Amino acid sequence: MTIAKQIQEIITRRQEQAKNLDTVVEQWKNIKSCLRRLESEQQTLLNSNSETNSNVSVRLRTIDLSKVRQEIDQELREIDILKKRLSRETLNIGVVGKMRQGKSRLLQSITGLTDEYIPTSSAGVCTRVLSKVYHENDLGKLRNEVELHSYSSLQNILHMYFDKLGLEGSRPTVPDDLEARIFPPQISPNKEEDANSKHLSIRLRGEYYAKFNDYKSLLNSSSESEVIAPNQIRQYTTQITDNNGKITNSEYLAVKELRIHCQFPAKNELGKIGVIDLPGLGDNAILDVELLIKTLKQDVDFILFVRRPDPMGDDWKDEDRQMYQVARDALGNFPIKKCSFMVFNKNKEQEKKGQEACERFQRKMESDKIIEVSDSVIADCANSEEVKEKILIPVLGELTKNIDEVCRQYLRFHSQRLEKLKNEINDLLKPAINALEGYSQRGGQTFNAWFEDNLWKPLNGEIYKKRDELGVKQNQTDPDFENQVEKVLEDCKQEIIVPSVKEIKEFRDAYGDSYKISYYMCINEVKKRLTSEFEKLATALENSERKLQLSVVDILSEYAKLEKLANNKGLDFFDEIKQHIPDSNTTEQIQKSFEEMKTSTTTYKKIISTWIQEYLNYLQPDKHLDPLSINQILTNEVGVTLKQINELKNTASEIKDEDVEKIEKEIENKIDNSTEDQLSEIGAAIMTWLGVPFPNEINKKFLSLSIKTISSLMRQWIDKKNSQPSIIQASSLPVNKSLEEIRQEANEYLEKIRQEISSLRDKVVDKCGEELKSRLTFPNEEAYAKFDKFVTVAIKHEKAQTGWRDFYSDDSNKAILWPGAEDRIKNKEAEENWKKLVKDAIAAINQEGLLPQT
Repeated sequence: MTIAKQIQEIITRRQEQAKNLDTVVEQWKNIKSCLRRLESEQQTLLNSNSETNSNVSVRLRTIDLSKVRQEIDQELREIDILKKRLSRETLNIGVVGKMRQGKSRLLQSITGLTDEYIPTSSAGVCTRVLSKVYHENDLGKLRNEVELHSYSSLQNILHMYFDKLGLEGSRPTVPDDLEARIFPPQISPNKEEDANSKHLSIRLRGEYYAKFNDYKSLLNSSSESEVIAPNQIRQYTTQITDNNGKITNSEYLAVKELRIHCQFPAKNELGKIGVIDLPGLGDNAILDVELLIKTLKQDVDFILFVRRPDPMGDDWKDEDRQMYQVARDALGNFPIKKCSFMVFNKNKEQEKKGQEACERFQRKMESDKIIEVSDSVIADCANSEEVKEKILIPVLGELTKNIDEVCRQYLRFHSQRLEKLKNEINDLLKPAINALEGYSQRGGQTFNAWFEDNLWKPLNGEIYKKRDELGVKQNQTDPDFENQVEKVLEDCKQEIIVPSVKEIKEFRDAYGDSYKISYYMCINEVKKRLTSEFEKLATALENSERKLQLSVVDILSEYAKLEKLANNKGLDFFDEIKQHIPDSNTTEQIQKSFEEMKTSTTTYKKIISTWIQEYLNYLQPDKHLDPLSINQILTNEVGVTLKQINELKNTASEIKDEDVEKIEKEIENKIDNSTEDQLSEIGAAIMTWLGVPFPNEINKKFLSLSIKTISSLMRQWIDKKNSQPSIIQASSLPVNKSLEEIRQEANEYLEKIRQEISSLRDKVVDKCGEELKSRLTFPNEEAYAKFDKFVTVAIKHEKAQTGWRDFYSDDSNKAILWPGAEDRIKNKEAEENWKKLVKDAIAAINQEGLLPQT
């Protein structure tokens, strides 16, 4: 079987093993999730447990779940690296060596590439980028590409520098700190003596920071990789210096790695292989390269160490050992002894001495075990045929021979580590299952202490505070009620209260075509409308009472803790709570107080009516005479008087003017001195005549008007007795009127009716307003009285505290209201939940599929 086919079979087997690791990863992620839930519960319990020195707290603190979770994270990272190694499409050979040891020549000989692709140190450059070269048989896929840093990945690199150098202060943010040229602090004096630390500090400050504006445009590229031409490789991957040693480029700082896909010279004998140039290992930047090599654990299957002994005199040096040690440490559990060659680069210009020097180095390496590798070879790294025969073919043979065992060793190594971690977690979890033993019965505040200190005292304090507030306000004007009174009075003065002309006519038409009756109906209508307006004040009183009731609900909800028993925050709250109050002679007063507080006053309209009824009664029709009747009375009275005067003229033609005056004065005197009974008799006569009752004051005016009219006519008759006919002229008597005059008088009368009614309305509203404004403290008085009664019945009576205690100590109520009961339930649930979480974690850690199959 050819090497190419062997390599393909190895890659196929490894990829199958990588798929098998998926199950392992998922199982351990499940364990981690179980432990995270358990740790979260652990922290919750510790935070809620005020007794820090209790047995439960002590037991919980001994369970270090955070430590094992971190160990799982570390193992998952290692497995992920292993999975990436096994999933690769190529077998890779890493080449390690100091500058000027022939490493670049070896890479050129293996890959067939020139200085343009793999620059040598003799050209005055130093490779600063991880370079990977892959053998590619498909000529259509040949390409060169660089993977560029993002801000995030560059920031990680800078943070590693900070950690390695032990720099103080906050670590940088990319790009902000670099753009602002906020340079990192200098290394500490004790590290100034260390060449590597000094070199890293110079590179951090002098390259990454100082040159940021030169290479920042390459960061955060829209694509992960960028194809470049061969003549750009040196610019992107190497550190180019001028004759004075000054670095002239910066692109390499933005590049993660270079990948070259080309056809190797031994194309027919190779399969999917790659070679990786680990830049600068063993040079001044040894710690810098260590950071890179740690990221390549999954990319190297075989290592070639390159050393060119000096024919003029040379020996193994500490830096050689350090180079090997750094590589071994960086690759972790990689079996470097089985998968590495030491290549001694023979000096072709002094071939004999170069061969001897290489052999001397080879013997000493093996005898002193300076570097332990699978084999060592001596070859001219610049000779591609020699490299192929002595290095490449033997390396591939060794690689294909050992790779399966190497993979098994990897898997066994991780399996052993995971087995150890599994046992550690089991040992941690088994006693943890009883960590909360007795937690549900832990001590706390007794019910009586809680009732006295946390309920009864605060409740009483808030109740009496509320009563005091209401007591101060009871003699003060209620602003809401005052505003409503002002609004109602304003509404009562609106035109709509007085019937319109149209409405007056409608009343006339409805009641026998009588304006008189229409007038009285309008008075009734005004009274009705005013009553309706004033009754609106009852709503303001109802709202005031409801406000008080809901404030009691709030107090009982918060300070009596009763919100836990009721879903309703309205007045139904009282009924809901009453259902929870046990029937007993100690609790009946509580039930009574709740019922009284819940019951709203239904007589506010009646109360309002009582206040203003005296003034509204002034609008009774029987107390007023319509304008038409008054006019008719006066007209009729004049007609009767004229008739009597004519009769008097015929029988008393000799009467004189002074006699009339004397009679008038005497009658007026009689009228003024009339008794109530006499006036009532006159009123009764007028009522018999007109059908309308009048008060005595009106009767007196009627009499006075009649006398004045008679006196006036008598004087007129006396003055004209010699020139006038014996009968009074017709102009003095009522005459028939035209239709137009009648219409005009009707319209004037309608307006007179509205004016009279509006005047009555204003008088009544003003009187009602005076009365209502004297009652503006009423809502506050009522609130205090209602609340004070509630306090007396619910809190102050001799059995009150006992009744409330009996209410709360009822088993069903206690389970809901007493936090101690709730705590015990919660603690029991917490104890059971903890055990379940521990059992879940134990079940997860003991499942099949936790360990890689070897």
